[in-house]
This record gives sequence, structure tokens and C-alpha cells, in this order.
Amino acid sequence: MVDIPLADMLVIERTGDKDALRAAIIEALRAGDMSPGTQRWLADMFDLNSNAAYKLEKFTRNIEGSQKQRKQRKATLDQLVELYRKTKNPTTFVRLAAKLTGYDPNTIRRKYRAAVEQRIAAEDAEESELHEWEQQQRLKEFKEICASAPDEQAAAEKANKVLGVPKEQTLAILARAKAKRLPGEDRPQLD
Repeated sequence: MVDIPLADMLVIERTGDKDALRAAIIEALRAGDMSPGTQRWLADMFDLNSNAAYKLEKFTRNIEGSQKQRKQRKATLDQLVELYRKTKNPTTFVRLAAKLTGYDPNTIRRKYRAAVEQRIAAEDAEESELHEWEQQQRLKEFKEICASAPDEQAAAEKANKVLGVPKEQTLAILARAKAKRLPGEDRPQLD
């Protein structure tokens, strides 16, 4: 028989930590039969009179069921985000989402549409941030290539080879930088 240790019982009882209590109950129920003392203690905690073990198992199933429902809701939200990106029309989205999930359109409007729009906005912001960072890295590399090359033609060839920038574009950028060069500067500074 597996029991919840007495020290854990006292801590859980004193602090009222519901998560610890649920974890202890689930662990004890999964491991096998509980001792009568543990059953009585749990029955007291939940004001259960008879059939304590049955009611605790039912309580545990409810906890596990709600965890499963959370996972399903997350999967549903992922599907709805994908659907919203494809439709790009809130009305069409609500109609198709109702068919996909089995919820009525009002539930979709009330519960899911705002969550989907928030998720999409967050993903788009993250994507644009990443794109901006990549652009800055490419620009930094381009400047380093141009600064380290012996002449403009070599810079254009290396930028084309490493970054895929067309040679004509690199030569045009270097020509503009050369035109802006201050007197006394031996190499143009790229802006």
C-alpha cells in the first residue's frame, strides 16, 4: 500500500496548496490502494462521508480530464490560427471555425477569435523582429566585406558570392559612398 507521507499531509493541510494536494492524490491513487488512514484524511479534507475512494478517483479523473481538455483547446487554437491565416476574413473564419470545432459561431466569436488574433499578432511581431535582426546582420556583413576588399570590383564579387547581392547593386552603393566621401578620406564610409 502506498500512502502520502504524514509530513506532506501536514504541509498540504497547513498551506492549503491545492496543486500539491492534487499531485499527492493522483500519485497515491495511481500507485494502488490507500490505507484507511489516508482515505479518512482525504475524506476529511473534501468532506466526503462514504465511498471516499470512489469519490477521490472521480475527482482525480476530473483533474486528468481537465488537463486533457487544456491540451485539446491548445491544439484547437493552433488549428484556428492556421485557419484564420488562410481565410483573412473574420466572418468566414467564424463560419469555418464553427464547422471545424463543432462549437456554435457565437462561442467562436466570444472565446476564440480574440485569442486567435492575439496569437497571430504576437507571432507576426516576433517574425518581424527576427526579419529586422537578419537584415541588420546582413548589412553588417556587407559593410565588413566592402571594408576588407582591396577594390570595388573585389567587394562586388565577394558580396555576390557570400550574401547573394547583385554585383551591379554593390558597385552602385560603393559609387554613392565614394561620391559622399569627405576630403582626406582614403576609403568611402558606408552609411
